Amino acid sequence: TEASSVPTFDSNVSGTFSAPWGIAHDSNDNIYISDTGLDNVQEFDSSGNYVKTLDTAGFPVGTTFVPQMLAIDSQDNIYVADWGDIGNNGRIVKFDSDGSYATSSLLSGIQGGIAVDSDGYIYVNLTSGGVVKLDSNFNVISTTTEANSIQFSFSYGGLTTHNESGTDYLYVVDDDNTRIVKLNASDLSFVSETSGPAEAPFSAPINVDFDSDGNIYAVDWAETRLTKLDSDFSYITQWNGSANGGEQFSDPIAI
Repeated sequence: TEASSVPTFDSNVSGTFSAPWGIAHDSNDNIYISDTGLDNVQEFDSSGNYVKTLDTAGFPVGTTFVPQMLAIDSQDNIYVADWGDIGNNGRIVKFDSDGSYATSSLLSGIQGGIAVDSDGYIYVNLTSGGVVKLDSNFNVISTTTEANSIQFSFSYGGLTTHNESGTDYLYVVDDDNTRIVKLNASDLSFVSETSGPAEAPFSAPINVDFDSDGNIYAVDWAETRLTKLDSDFSYITQWNGSANGGEQFSDPIAI
């Protein structure tokens, strides 16, 4: 796509974003962007036009909303990893598809990554270095420490689910260990991992996502780089901002 045809997104609050962090889209291609500086989540249409700010009316009294990563389920409900009560363990916050606050649940040691699979199960990473799987009522189903001996170390790393031939997989960005780990979402068992291809080894991977062909896009914050891999983690290409004829990246976080 020509750069001039790609929409940009300008916050409706004070005319600009403060600290945009997470991004996700729903089934209608509406875009949701969390902002940890403005303490909100804003919705835009696919052309970059502001639609609304998600309604936090009904939040528990005395709490602060500091949204991190976002995930959207098959019903277009929006889930937010919230650092607002980090001193009191953090929260998962759910908004209905119309953008109104639905419910939230405290979760000990929430780090900021969140994902939802095709069956509606929720995954979040923890400051302790684990990943927890919950049902739609926020009941804990399992954790990676129960399923395997993998120890992650997160500073900002995200989570993404991807359905491959009818099976859900969870991709964990283990940023402090400079790798992306693929788990079977059903039991959180280990499948494979990569520290990046030889052409673009990871320094500080922070997020990952997929296109409709199953190709993987990995954001590397330290390298200010976006790397495209195939489903076997083999190198396809990379973007370093101005090196590919576009604007230079600066601290890329989400995709």
